[in-house]
Amino acid sequence: MRKILTELQFVITIVLIISLLTVVKQVNYLKTKDLGYNTEQVIVLQANTYMKDHYEDIKEDLLKYPSILEITHSNTRLSGSTWRNSIYFEGQQEDTKWIVPYMTVDYNYIEFYNMRLIQGRNFSRDYALDKQENGFIINESLAKKLDYQNPVGKKIRNGETEWGEIIGVVKDFNFSSLHSSIEPILLFTSKNYLNEISIKISGNNIPATLKFLESKWAAYNPNRPFSYDFLDKAIAQFYIKEEDISRLIILFSVFSIFLSTMGLFGMAVFLVNKRTKEIGIRKVNGARVFEVMAMLNKDFIKWVGIAFIIACPVAWYAMHKWLQNFAYKTELSWWVFAAAGALAVAVALLTVSWQSWRAASRNPVEALRYE
Repeated sequence: MRKILTELQFVITIVLIISLLTVVKQVNYLKTKDLGYNTEQVIVLQANTYMKDHYEDIKEDLLKYPSILEITHSNTRLSGSTWRNSIYFEGQQEDTKWIVPYMTVDYNYIEFYNMRLIQGRNFSRDYALDKQENGFIINESLAKKLDYQNPVGKKIRNGETEWGEIIGVVKDFNFSSLHSSIEPILLFTSKNYLNEISIKISGNNIPATLKFLESKWAAYNPNRPFSYDFLDKAIAQFYIKEEDISRLIILFSVFSIFLSTMGLFGMAVFLVNKRTKEIGIRKVNGARVFEVMAMLNKDFIKWVGIAFIIACPVAWYAMHKWLQNFAYKTELSWWVFAAAGALAVAVALLTVSWQSWRAASRNPVEALRYE
């Protein structure tokens, strides 16, 4: 029963260590994955009616401050909830109805976020089509869905508006959480739904820049306290649950390792006492301290090895199912399992080696006298 309980403790410990390393690896992957746009030093403000009506004046005013580099607007922030509408396109069958996300943006929106145009042109005030809100930029996913080899110049309509034209294709970008895959999306210029203002700032003296924005906010929006978000931190909020899971697993892992250590220590004391006479006889016959320690530690390492063999498929299945919650996920790397096994062996050796060394270095005469 002692062996079974100790074995079970190590199985649980190894499963928890593998789970912890996998969760940490996935969270780090989510935080470092290229989203297809720049999020660094971007502040997002929610616009009120005054800010919508006086956007150009506010933009000009704010850009006078040296640490404010660029400003743009949209109907919703990246990583926010997307708006959706029916789209109609050239060559579409009459019974086909597609509901896709869309964003209304400023002319400089693509450049502001360093998105990559792979076909066509960007929005420009020099084109009447763009001013009339009928020039559309689509992402790669929508181009594939439309099955156009060269979508630029094709006719398209957003809802019940007038027919417009695709002017460009932007490389796919993650406009929602990495829990879901990239959807087709439509972008066009408009001021009618100016809800979010994005401000790119330099990294120099951020507190002073925020204080300046707060002073301006008091003039633009006096009835509400100053409120802002750094875009990268807002996106990180998507993965708070995963970080909480990792903290919880750390807690359980430490507790499980502690229990395993106590169990192994108790087993080591029990077995060493049981084999005191054997150890004494081996020492009398010339066995060295290292040989006696290896003999005593061998059984414990064997138990850890058996626990590792049992734990690996259990942990793999659990983590494989958990990773299915993400459209973009890390791999279940072999080194995660190897590291968990190595850590379990290290814990076992550190736990039993002291007791083994005491028994192996003991005077064999005392051991035989004790027996």
